[in-house]
Amino acid sequence: GGINAGRSDRLSLAAVAPDLFTAFRRHRSLIVGLRSERRKTPPSDAPLFLGLRGGMERLTSTLAAKLDIRLSTAVEAVSRPEGHLSVAVRGGEGLPADAVVLATPAPTTADALLGASPKAAASLSQIRYASVAVATLAYKPADVVHPLNGSGFLVPRVDGRLLTACTWFSSKWPDVQPNGLVLLRCSAGRDGDERTAELDDTELVARLHAEAAEALGLRAAPVESVVTRWPNAFPQYDVGHLGRVDAAERALARQLPGVTLVGASYRGVGIASCVRQAKEVAGRVAGALGTLRS
Repeated sequence: GGINAGRSDRLSLAAVAPDLFTAFRRHRSLIVGLRSERRKTPPSDAPLFLGLRGGMERLTSTLAAKLDIRLSTAVEAVSRPEGHLSVAVRGGEGLPADAVVLATPAPTTADALLGASPKAAASLSQIRYASVAVATLAYKPADVVHPLNGSGFLVPRVDGRLLTACTWFSSKWPDVQPNGLVLLRCSAGRDGDERTAELDDTELVARLHAEAAEALGLRAAPVESVVTRWPNAFPQYDVGHLGRVDAAERALARQLPGVTLVGASYRGVGIASCVRQAKEVAGRVAGALGTLRS
């Protein structure tokens, strides 16, 4: 399941890997298709991984600096009384809007749409989620035997381990080495595996360290650790996922024109996919508002 934290036998190829799906459809076999598509891609010296200087937080902080954001304001419903969009927030206030872009997780979005577009809500409520926990572990360089000459590794479900992935953070992002320490980011949890919920942070760190140590030859426990938990945060693109998203969007077009969906729940879970979706939606909304006001 990789970044989807899912089961490969349940995930939709068209949704999680559209390029692979296209290659499979165009050629007599997946391998032939991949070789053909690879020949079309010119060689590049660009780095495999890119990030924002200062960390990914800069993405949201920059957006926040340019927008009027209302924090701690829960949206309870989106409706279209008398032909005009209205966003109801907790406390009874109704905010009028020319357009509404819903970037919340699918279950939250379904709740907000239940009254005005039950068909869209029904489609979105079928999107399942998995929970993941991440432990960032810091080690003294002398305690790490492995050369960490790569970016990390994934652990297949069949191994039965708690550890699902280990990112060699200091190798992947060499500029991030606080106090000269080696950072490993260990992930646990995936669709159908909720063992992380049964462990407190101390137990989770101990388990993940022990399993990472088997692979990397760690000589001592981490000198520092930070645990981040993401309950029900990874949408599962089960077979038929794009059909469910299309059904929700068609229902919105009929019942709540002017309301658009965007985010990791729909057409790509990675940041790059979410940015692409956001740009597409922003263009459509801007075009619609321009037509409305002209």
